[in-house]
Amino acid sequence: MTGSLPMRCLRSGSRSVFGRYVAQSEATSNAATLGVRGLRTRRRVGKTTTNAEEVVADSPKTPPDVGPEVISWDEIAAKIEALATQRLPNSQSKKTKPPKPAGNKQKPSVSSPAEKSSPKQAATSQPQQAGPPPKSRDYLKLPSNSLSEHWDTLPPSQEQLVHAEKFFRQRPPRPFVWSAPKFHSMAFGSSPEVCFLGRSNVGKSSLLNSLFGGNIANVSSKPGRTKMMNAFNVGDNTDPLKNLVVLDMPGYGKGGHADWGKEVLKYLGKRKELKRAFMLVDAEVGLKKTDEQLLAIFRKEEIPHQIVLSKVDKLLFPKNRKPSEGALESRMQVLKRVMETTRRTTQPNPEDMSGALGEIIGCCSERPFGQVLGINEVRHAMLQAAGLEKKMDRKLIAETEIVSHDDIFGKDP
Repeated sequence: MTGSLPMRCLRSGSRSVFGRYVAQSEATSNAATLGVRGLRTRRRVGKTTTNAEEVVADSPKTPPDVGPEVISWDEIAAKIEALATQRLPNSQSKKTKPPKPAGNKQKPSVSSPAEKSSPKQAATSQPQQAGPPPKSRDYLKLPSNSLSEHWDTLPPSQEQLVHAEKFFRQRPPRPFVWSAPKFHSMAFGSSPEVCFLGRSNVGKSSLLNSLFGGNIANVSSKPGRTKMMNAFNVGDNTDPLKNLVVLDMPGYGKGGHADWGKEVLKYLGKRKELKRAFMLVDAEVGLKKTDEQLLAIFRKEEIPHQIVLSKVDKLLFPKNRKPSEGALESRMQVLKRVMETTRRTTQPNPEDMSGALGEIIGCCSERPFGQVLGINEVRHAMLQAAGLEKKMDRKLIAETEIVSHDDIFGKDP
């Protein structure tokens, strides 16, 4: 079918479309072939003609031996629809669905209004363009030895840290042993002891709760909460040599009392079961004048002691916010500088080993981003002071033959 058809041809009752494609003899004899329901006559002056005859009279004559092509209504309607679709590309024409097979009679699924996605949901459901991969958070997982500094000792191995964690899990249901306001009222025992000292509100009680894995010490933001020397037990109760006693000492400085300090000094100088004193220093603040005075007493009395930097999370993760990788690296450098300054104050003379242990451990009682920082390292140091740590077989360098200078270069003449 060539040529363009006007839009009025879309009507099913149009009669002027079919006449030009139908033979003259068939138009006059059979009205049903023309697709016309009935013939309507027009009355004119002196002549009565039908619509089909008018159309045939106006159409070009065709030789009688060659008849015009007869086109059915379905074919013409399909061509008209295709032509209308070409003219109107934006129109939504109704497409006929192919018939479903007889064996597969399934009801069409009706989607509920809740399942219909909104334009925003449709936009988000579309596959987005591939962008840069998300940044990994592995840099937040700090290595176990990154918060410690060892210059005279070896860092603990992973097996030793696991052993220290298991040892502190063996604590009795009631680890509290005794509490004494004065030195002469303390209970005597044969188990090794370690004690924790520091300024008021430095985090001694919070650290002890993290070490023991439970609320054994009273924690308060008010300085001077601990007023007596409190002893706690961990390890095997049946064997005193496999048991460790940990003491929580009253704080000095703000909120402290002079009488507390006198009793603490008596304990440090006269207690034979004391194996090591752990001095806590706030990582954000650093050493204060009172801390330096206590360090001087340690050196003078040759009391074995070790520095522990508490509240490291406040320095590395302020306000518990996730820092960027560059910010975390710069804060680690600040922590290293704090450790170096503390080291120079702890051991002014590297040759003088007057009770100070050659290592500093950084830790925190909180769990920033789900990781434990320095707790097992402090546990290992406590066991090491009491001789309860896991012994490791250190491989020594194999002996080699020593060759003298004369054997190499010969004797001088």
